[in-house]
Amino acid sequence: MTHVSRDIRENPWGRSFLLFLILSFVYGVIHALGPGHGKSIVFSYFLSRPGRYVHGMLMGNLITFVHVFSAVAIVLGFYLALKTAGLSSFEHASGILEKISYALLMVLGLFLVVYKVYELKAGKLTGIQEYKTAEADYRHMVLVALATGLVPCPGAALIFLFTITLDILVPGLFAMVCLALGMGLTTTIFALFSIASRNTIFRATVKRQKIFTFSSAALSLLGACAITVIGSLLFFSRL
Repeated sequence: MTHVSRDIRENPWGRSFLLFLILSFVYGVIHALGPGHGKSIVFSYFLSRPGRYVHGMLMGNLITFVHVFSAVAIVLGFYLALKTAGLSSFEHASGILEKISYALLMVLGLFLVVYKVYELKAGKLTGIQEYKTAEADYRHMVLVALATGLVPCPGAALIFLFTITLDILVPGLFAMVCLALGMGLTTTIFALFSIASRNTIFRATVKRQKIFTFSSAALSLLGACAITVIGSLLFFSRL
C-alpha cells in the first residue's frame, strides 16, 4: 500500500488508483457479509411492507452510503479540527451514534408494529391492494435507512484513516464511494431476496382470500416485530 500510495500521488488517475478503487469495491462486498451493515433490517423491512425491486436497491445502497460516510465524516472532522485522527476519539463518537441509531430503530420498529396492529383491527391489512401496487413508503424507507446507517463503519474509518496518513485524501474519498457501492450490493441482495420471498408467498395464495390475508398480516407483523427486537437488543446491549 505504501508503494501504491506513492504511485497514486505521482500519477493520481493511473493504474494504481484504479486498482485501489477495485479492491475497495471488492472489500466492501466481502465486508458487508459479516454481522451488521443493515442486512437483517432490510430483510425484515421488506417482509413487513410491500416494495418493488428498485425499492430494495435504493434502500440497500442508502443504508450503506450513510453507514460509510458517517465514519468518513467523523474521521475527517477530527482530522480537520485536530490535524490527527485518534481512534479513541472515533470510538467515543461511534459509541454515541450507535446508541442514537439503535434507539431510533427501536422506536421506528414500535411505530411499525402499532401501525400494523391498527391496520389489522381496521380491516386494512388484507394485502391484496398492496400486493398489486407494491408501492413502498419512501419516508419510512429513508427514516429506517438513516437510523440503520447512522452507526459509522469501523472498516471504512480504518481505510479512510489509512489514506489520510498516506496523504491520498481525495483518492481515499473515491475509495469510500466504491466501498459503499460494494457493501450496497451485498445488502441489496438481502433486500431483493426478501421482496422475492414475499411476492412468492403472495402469488401462491392470491386466489385464496383467507390464506392471503393471513399471510399478509403475519409477514407484516413479523417484519415490524423483527425490526423492534433487533433495535432493542442492540440498544440495551450498549447501555
